[in-house]
Amino acid sequence: RRPPRSTLMRSSAASDVYKRQGNNNNNNDNNNNDNDNDNDNDKNQQQGGASNKSWRERSKPLEATSWRSSGSAKPSSAKLARVIAPTPAYDTDGAVELRRRAKELTTSLVLSPQASADVGPATTLSKQLVRAATTAKRAKLWTECAATFSVLARLQSIVLGASDDKTLQSRNGHAYALEMSGDLDGAEREYRALLESTPVDHRSRAKTEANVRRFR
Repeated sequence: RRPPRSTLMRSSAASDVYKRQGNNNNNNDNNNNDNDNDNDNDKNQQQGGASNKSWRERSKPLEATSWRSSGSAKPSSAKLARVIAPTPAYDTDGAVELRRRAKELTTSLVLSPQASADVGPATTLSKQLVRAATTAKRAKLWTECAATFSVLARLQSIVLGASDDKTLQSRNGHAYALEMSGDLDGAEREYRALLESTPVDHRSRAKTEANVRRFR
């Protein structure tokens, strides 16, 4: 005699039906759980991707990503290279030799003005002095920087003229280096002399006047 359909015995047909329904329900639940898990994984991946992206951005060197995070304009490649590049070692002996050569060349130009027609050696030496002064400035060797800028300004004033832009820039660098080295009296004298040499309509005159007023 067949047992009632409501029983869950293994040998009954009702048991097979119930088991199939149970398996189908379990499969549906598993599928739903899988779909939910897939959706959660997709959300987590999206969120994780965003967080990983921001983490990657934060992990990059600050110099290379600061313009992106700040929303400012992209810097030029030359400026970016100057920021990222490490500060080169300052060659003290080389700077002393450059200053000695510049003084000799300046003296020869003063004694023989006709020699100033050949500006090749003076231009080459001026570029080397600019590099030496810039390196000393980046290394915060202000005494060396002031000495190099002083010799450079003297050479440029003879070759280019006292009111030339490059000469005025070198004299301004000399005054700034004197100020940073602690020689405030020398910096004030240089700023005042620079103001006298700067033309009235020159673009740097206002800045020079402001520097002079700081010492009053």
